[in-house]
Parts: sequence; C-alpha cells; structure tokens
Amino acid sequence: MLRKLSVSLLLVVLVSACAIDEGSKARGVVESMTSQRGKSLPAPSPNFKPADVLPFTSTQVYKAAVGVLDDARVSILNESKEDGRIATDYVAGPSFSMALGLLGSNSTRYKYLISIKNSGRGTTLKVTAYLESSGNEVQSWRDVSADNQTQVRNIQNAMIENIENRLRQ
Repeated sequence: MLRKLSVSLLLVVLVSACAIDEGSKARGVVESMTSQRGKSLPAPSPNFKPADVLPFTSTQVYKAAVGVLDDARVSILNESKEDGRIATDYVAGPSFSMALGLLGSNSTRYKYLISIKNSGRGTTLKVTAYLESSGNEVQSWRDVSADNQTQVRNIQNAMIENIENRLRQ
C-alpha cells in the first residue's frame, strides 16, 4: 500500500513538472541557476550605474575591454578595432540536474557583443549579452534573453563595470 502511494506521488510530481509552460520554465530555470554548482552568472556591484560617456579615448576603452576579456579567459571570435566591435565566444554558465537527474538537466551559456564609439565628449561603451539555455527536453540551445532581462542586464553591467574599473587603474 505504501509503495503504491509512493509511486503515485512520484508520478504526480513528474506530470506536474511537465505541465509548466515554456516561458516560465526558461525564466525559472535561469533564475534558479544563477548560483548553482559554484558557477554563477556575472553581476555588477549593488550600486553600479554605467557611465553614459567615458572620459577615455576609444583606443583606451578597446584595450581595456580586450584586457578584461583576456583576464576572464573569454575567447574573442571577431574583433575590429577600427569599427570598435568585439564579439566573443560563448561562456559556460551555471547548470544543474532536476530531481537528481530524473527530470533532466539544464545548462546556460552567454556571449558578449561589445561596441565602442567616439562621441564629442569621450567614448561610449555598449555591451550586449545573449543568454541561452539547453536541457534534456530541448537538446539545442535556445535564446532565453527576453525571458531573463534582469540576468542579461546584470551580465552586461558586470562587463561594463569591469571595463570601467580597468580604465581607472
């Protein structure tokens, strides 16, 4: 009797876990993964606000960005100093198993597109991050940036903060 009850309860848990809509699942998975297994998604300091214009040349900002990426061991796939653009390879984010792997696992990854432009008063720095998730249900990677705007903004602002800090050293 107890065994039948346990099996029934397990089936209810499994079925209810499968009934979550994709949008909330992608959002919930990434939110819960932000500090799993020792890896976490980058986040800026609590009170960090990116500067609108940096009082440095575009060359200085470009060198600082490349230095930050190099220090973090983030591979650069494509760069153009003349155009002020840097595109990185993916960086592995946190991953975890659900219900000891019985419900599958999920992984995240992200990449950066950095744009550096001269302005009349200095240099503007724009960082765009793309966040992707993959799991057992969907084997291919899918963009979950729209469902995780806070995490994406944190990834972007953490990179901007690191570049700004490097410029001030």
